[in-house]
Amino acid sequence: MSTPVQIREALAAQINDAIPGLRALTDPGSIANPPVAVVLPAQGAYIDYTVAFESRVYEINVRVILLVSRASERTGVALLDGWLAPAGSGSVPQAILADPTLGGVTDYCIPQEAIFAGDINWAGVDYFGAEIICRAGAS
Repeated sequence: MSTPVQIREALAAQINDAIPGLRALTDPGSIANPPVAVVLPAQGAYIDYTVAFESRVYEINVRVILLVSRASERTGVALLDGWLAPAGSGSVPQAILADPTLGGVTDYCIPQEAIFAGDINWAGVDYFGAEIICRAGAS
C-alpha cells in the first residue's frame, strides 16, 4: 500500500514530466521562483477512514496549488487558464489522467475540481494562483 507521501510525490513527478515550464514539488518551503505547482494534502477532509478501516483501501484528497508571479496579471491568468483547462498540451488535469495510477503508485488519482483563488500569499510573498483538488485511492 502506497503512503500519502508517495502518492503526492508521484503526482508531482507526473506533472513535472508532462508540462514543460511548470516545476512541481511537494516541499512547500522550496518555492523560489514561479511558476510552480505545490502538491500538498487538501485542506478539510484528507483521509476517509470509514473506507480505509473497512475495506483496507483508502482515499485521500490532495491539492495541486499553482502559483505564478504577480508581475503581470494578464500573463498569470493565461498560464493558470491553460493549466486548469480540461484538455490541451498544458492541462494539469489531462496530465494526471494520462496515467491516473501515477506510475502504479496508486489505484487512481482523479482531478475533481479547480478553484481559481486569485491572490495567494505564501511565506510572505504575494502570488497569483489556483488549486486543483484531486482524489486518490490506494489499496
